[in-house]
Amino acid sequence: RNGLQMECIGCAQCIDACDAVMKKVGRKPGLIRYSSQQALEDGRWSLLRPRVFLYPAILVILVTAFFVVLSGKGTADVVLLRGLGRPFMIMEGGAVSNQMRVKITNRSGEDAAYTLSIVDMPDAELVVPDGNPVSIPASETRTIDVLIVTGGDIFASGSQPVKIAITAPGLDIHRTYRLVGPTGADESVKGATP
Repeated sequence: RNGLQMECIGCAQCIDACDAVMKKVGRKPGLIRYSSQQALEDGRWSLLRPRVFLYPAILVILVTAFFVVLSGKGTADVVLLRGLGRPFMIMEGGAVSNQMRVKITNRSGEDAAYTLSIVDMPDAELVVPDGNPVSIPASETRTIDVLIVTGGDIFASGSQPVKIAITAPGLDIHRTYRLVGPTGADESVKGATP
């Protein structure tokens, strides 16, 4: 072999063979062994080396970071999705309805009831056909169809952000969703209320 080679370090069959031969000839085993360049040159070997302290310290930092990330996870994941089909619909009287799907994953170990509401638009109406609050069993995911009905005059540029709150005992999640509607040029929806 030629110097320190990874293949030799991984194989190590010569260590066992050499130790067996050294015992047969009555010599001290360990002629071929795992060692460091410094130990071979100085003849000294110390357990108290920087690596002995560095590796456990890195391991403690990684394990701590792992638990911090895990503890920061909420008891629910919420994703707001645009409804299937038409992006919006102009209703009788000029009100505008947007379809939305709310995907909720209950990460807790207990069944939970989640209440959906609109935070920043008092004139808007949030309709959950299956009933509000929505019950979701422990460790399950459910997608809820939701209708948001607003006045048609809020859509100055064809869209309007709205803040949706999803609440449950010990949970208060706010997500922003962009409602779409007619542009300000459409006079048929001016002054409409839900």
